[in-house]
Amino acid sequence: MPGEREPHWVLDESPNELGLLFWRVIMDLHVWRWSSGMALFASDDLTLWRILYPWEISAPLRELEMVVLAPESARADEVAQACESLWMWAETRNLTEAALQFAEIVAFLEPENPERACTCGRICRRREEYQRGTRWFSRASRLARRQNDDRSFSIARMGWAHLEEDLGNLSTAEKHATKALRAASRTGRVLDAGYTSHTLATILVNQDRLEAAWMHIRNPVASYPADHPRIPALAHDVAFLWGKMGYFSSALPIYTAVLPTLTSQAERAIVLANIARAASASGDLATFEKAKRELLRALEEGGEVPIWALYHLACATVNARDWSLAERLSAMMEVRAPQRYGPNAAELSERIRARGAGDENHVPESDPHVDEIRAVVLSKLQVHIGPGAPRAVCPEQYPMLHPPRKPKESGPHP
Repeated sequence: MPGEREPHWVLDESPNELGLLFWRVIMDLHVWRWSSGMALFASDDLTLWRILYPWEISAPLRELEMVVLAPESARADEVAQACESLWMWAETRNLTEAALQFAEIVAFLEPENPERACTCGRICRRREEYQRGTRWFSRASRLARRQNDDRSFSIARMGWAHLEEDLGNLSTAEKHATKALRAASRTGRVLDAGYTSHTLATILVNQDRLEAAWMHIRNPVASYPADHPRIPALAHDVAFLWGKMGYFSSALPIYTAVLPTLTSQAERAIVLANIARAASASGDLATFEKAKRELLRALEEGGEVPIWALYHLACATVNARDWSLAERLSAMMEVRAPQRYGPNAAELSERIRARGAGDENHVPESDPHVDEIRAVVLSKLQVHIGPGAPRAVCPEQYPMLHPPRKPKESGPHP
């Protein structure tokens, strides 16, 4: 198990009253754990601290006061439950250091729980602390295997696969995803297998093994319920795969339908860039211009535009033969990450210098499944547009969202 983090790191992330509050709570929790019943702060200090409690998490913070008011009778399971509420709240506000601090306290309190270790690994991955994340995912995998818990093992390996994918270790990521798929299949739950097929498909896409990815991605399209929070991500991945296969005109309506479901500026930028690329490749120049203008405005205003958004927008400008903008975007990519994108960036730069051909749109006449799947995906996306849409959740929580449906009293199981 990784060593404990320094509590004062939350002050670097939130150099204000909230950071000070989290530091005090974390210090109380550590002292309680280390000393078997002692408290760091006096109980009469709590009245002043309560002024700082955000109302959304005032209940779990009040529950954690037990480690100060009655440390000898505080129960580990109750403390863990309160800390879980805190890490979930912190992560939704991008306070990832605080989220990881509370998640790791939970993992230390429940050392045999693979799900808790998996949560820590996922937050480490989000913070790009890959070595620490690997240790947590490895621990989660070992715990799950020792307990013959195929579901937890599958979730841990999915998280580990995504971490290796971030590092560019695609063959290693594929091995983890394949193990996750096998374990999920052993559970007998169609939805669990859908999660892992989705993970494996994205890795195969990045390896340009498009036919294999196409076979795997059909599983989650069929198995994810319409209200599943990962439907927008799945829809994007289907469209992205089709773009890699040259089916830009098929991908464009899915990208367009995904965009209203997104709130993250970085995610919107990536989808806008893919809209621009698909539209320019399929001859819809009006949609290309609209997406291009929105992205350029975000760049001018200092918005969060990931480098992959620059790449796809540059490809779109090649399609539109806008060489001046293409050269500008290519130069920006070189400045931001000269080593990261290797062959992709080099090939694009050469194509721009040579004024080469752009993307070619293909109509998938030989594959009737494309139209069928597009209709299914667009139908399920409608649930995710507007108020009351399902909220995105963390990967280790996926299996808890939709428990297996009970079979009907008569007739075949659906």
